[in-house]
Amino acid sequence: MDSLTTTTTTTTTTTTTTTTTTTTTSEELTDATEFLVSTVVGIVTDTMSIDTSAVTKESSLAGDLDMDSLHVMEILTSLEEAFEVNIDTELQGQTVQEMDTVQDIINFAQQLKHGSTTICSPSIANGDELKTDEDNTVVGIV
Repeated sequence: MDSLTTTTTTTTTTTTTTTTTTTTTSEELTDATEFLVSTVVGIVTDTMSIDTSAVTKESSLAGDLDMDSLHVMEILTSLEEAFEVNIDTELQGQTVQEMDTVQDIINFAQQLKHGSTTICSPSIANGDELKTDEDNTVVGIV
């Protein structure tokens, strides 16, 4: 008579999750904000071939800086390069129409820099958000 041997193997998997909390000081936030503002101002001055003294956060793109929609598109392209993201072409058109001041560009750049899965539009008053896909391409408004 043949005997049958059964072997049972039990595998236990243990998952360890480590949470790291990063504390950011107000000085680090100030430095990051200053860097972001200087990056945006640099892009604006390069695009428009003007001196940095001509640009303030309150500067009107069309009124004070003589920008048209093509200049704003060029700025968006430069922001894409600076922050290594892609902005969907259709969304670029919508964003161009929303930007009135340098502060609007700064707000938009700040959201791009965060690289979150959804980012706030610079001047959409009703709280809409921009949505990105898995490749970090901004693809629409939520």
